[in-house]
Amino acid sequence: EWNERRVFIHFGSVTSCMALWINGMFVGYSEDSKLEAQFDITPYLRAGENLLALKVFRWCDGTYLEDQDFWRLSGIQRSVFLHARPKAYISDFFAVGDLENAYNDGLLKLDVALKNKGADAQDFVVEASLFNDEEKVYTESKNVKLSGEQTSVTFTKQLPQVKKWTSETPDLYSLVISLKDNFGNNLESVGARIGFRKVEILNSQL
Repeated sequence: EWNERRVFIHFGSVTSCMALWINGMFVGYSEDSKLEAQFDITPYLRAGENLLALKVFRWCDGTYLEDQDFWRLSGIQRSVFLHARPKAYISDFFAVGDLENAYNDGLLKLDVALKNKGADAQDFVVEASLFNDEEKVYTESKNVKLSGEQTSVTFTKQLPQVKKWTSETPDLYSLVISLKDNFGNNLESVGARIGFRKVEILNSQL
């Protein structure tokens, strides 16, 4: 069921750095030891069994950037898994929940990055929805023509009387981003829990 799909491998955390090979072919390198590392391994896979080789290094130049007070234990420290995605997929998104009008109203700013590994440019629909528990408070769709190059879509929405994220009331909303084809079929959905807050200095006060 993974035929005609892109296959990714996800490393939750590898300290301090790592290099990856699939079937003897070099795939990539990462040294963001406390962040995820993800590789598109589709070109390196073959039918049947595959050989995955991971080389973990204890030290790298990034080690000195991570010079906090902690035990320096090297190795794979979080989950590792494979997952498949369609040829056209949501490669990344960046959501900001801001506040305006004396911190009473919310301002959602969302950038969605898309990629298409198919041969031809195609038309897609990107849908962004925001939920407060079961209640949908916002939804919007935008059409986009997606070729092999990365394309981005931007959403902006003002939300009156939004629930604010504070230390006393850490309210969160559920953001869902969906990619659909021209026939309305959902290709994939991704999401995150986001809050609306603002930190600023006014009149020498934080």
